Amino acid sequence: MNHKSITDPIAVQYGNQTLCFTIGSNHHLQASVWIEGFHSWMPLQLTGPGSSTPHAPRPLGNVRPVLINGALHCCYRDENNHIQDLVHAGLLWSLVAVTGPGGAKGAPPAASNPIPIQFGGYLHCFYRDFQGSIWDVFAVNGVWGVKQITGPGSDAPQAAPAAGDLYVMTAPRQIHIFYRGTDNHLWDAFGMVSFPWQASKISNDILAGDPMTVPDCPYYFSDAYTTYHSMYTAYRTTSGQIKAVLFEGDKRREDDGTTMGKYEDAVLGSGRWKPYTLTSGGQTTAPSAAGDPCISKILKRGKSEWEGHVTIQYTDQQGNLVAITIHSYWPGDGLSAGEEFVNGLVSAANLVRGGNTSAPFKGNSQMPQTQFYHTLACGPDGLFKTPALQGKPCVVPLNDSTVLTFFRDVDNDVHSLYVKFNRSSGVPAAALAVI
Repeated sequence: MNHKSITDPIAVQYGNQTLCFTIGSNHHLQASVWIEGFHSWMPLQLTGPGSSTPHAPRPLGNVRPVLINGALHCCYRDENNHIQDLVHAGLLWSLVAVTGPGGAKGAPPAASNPIPIQFGGYLHCFYRDFQGSIWDVFAVNGVWGVKQITGPGSDAPQAAPAAGDLYVMTAPRQIHIFYRGTDNHLWDAFGMVSFPWQASKISNDILAGDPMTVPDCPYYFSDAYTTYHSMYTAYRTTSGQIKAVLFEGDKRREDDGTTMGKYEDAVLGSGRWKPYTLTSGGQTTAPSAAGDPCISKILKRGKSEWEGHVTIQYTDQQGNLVAITIHSYWPGDGLSAGEEFVNGLVSAANLVRGGNTSAPFKGNSQMPQTQFYHTLACGPDGLFKTPALQGKPCVVPLNDSTVLTFFRDVDNDVHSLYVKFNRSSGVPAAALAVI
C-alpha cells in the first residue's frame, strides 16, 4: 500500500482480483490489488491526489464493498457524514452521492459506516442516524428511495436505538439487520417481501462491540424432500468471550417436491436462536478477545449430504490472530472422517488444535454434526510470527478450499494470510505477506 493504514482492512473478491481497502495515513482511501497471474500486491489510490476521483470527500470510515450486476460498489461515510459510493464498472472509478447533495432526498446524516447489499438486483445501503434510528437508502432504476426501519414513526418503533455499525444478512425473501442496541444487547431488525419490518432482541448478553453475521443465509439440503435453514451471528461480550447465536430454521418439504426450492417466509416464525460460547469455558479453550470478531462461511452441498464451516477470527489480549472453526457435516454416504473439510488454519496436518468438542445441532441423531476447533495463527505466539495485531481482521473465502485473512498490526502495516487446504492429500499450504 502507498501509506500506512489507520483503519482495519476490508477486502472483497472481484472477478479475478482481490482488493483490500484501508484509509491511509494521508486520510484518503487506498487499496492493494491482487490479480491472478501477477503474483504480487499492487497499490491503488482511490481518493485524493493521484486517484481517478481526486475531489471525492475524505472518508470517516473504511469502505464497505458489494457486487451488483457486475459492478463493484464501495460505500463509505465522508467527513460531512454523507454517504458516497465509489463505483468500478469498467476501466476507471467514479463517485456517486448516496446521501447529501446529489443523493437521496430526506435521508438524514449518517452516524455509522454504511452497509451496502444487493437485494432483488438493486443497491440498498443501511446505516444509523445520530438518534440511533436505522435507515435504508436504495436505488431502483436510477431513482433513490428512502425508508426508515427503526425509530419513531417506523415499522418497528419498539426496537432499541442502534449503537455502532450494522451488519446485514440476506436471504432470497428476507433481510436481517443485526446490531448492538444502546442497551448493549444484540438486536435483529428483519423484513420480508410485502411485510412490515419487525425487530427483536435475540441475546441477553452485554456486548462490548459490534456483532457480525454471515452475509448470506446458508441453507442445507438433508434429503430429497426437506431443507434445513440456519444463520450465524458472532459477537464479543464485556468479559472478552466470543459468542455466536445460531438460528435453526425449518426442516420442510419444498412446494415442488425438490430440494432446490424457494426460501420460505415461515423460517422466521418457526425457528429458534441457539447460543454458543466459543472461547474458554465454552466449546473451545480459545483465549479472551481484545477485538470484535469477523465471521465467514464456506458451504458445499448436494442432494443427500452437505459439509461446510463457519470461521470466526479475532485478536486476543496478546495481539494474536485466533481462528475458531465451526465445522458442520452431514454424516451421509461419500463423506468419511478423512474427507471432512476443515479450514486449513485448523487442520490437524497444519496446527495443533485447541479445544475440540463434537455435538449435534439438536438431539436428533439424523441432524448435522458440529465440531469446534481453534488455533493461534499469527502474532507474537502464532504459527506465523508477526508484530502484535490490533483491531478486527477481515476474512474472504475465495472458493471451497481457500481463504484469505487480512489484519493490521500495531505498526499499522496490513498483512494477508493465504491458506489453501488440499483435500486429496490433507496437507494445507499457507503463506503470509505484508501488503
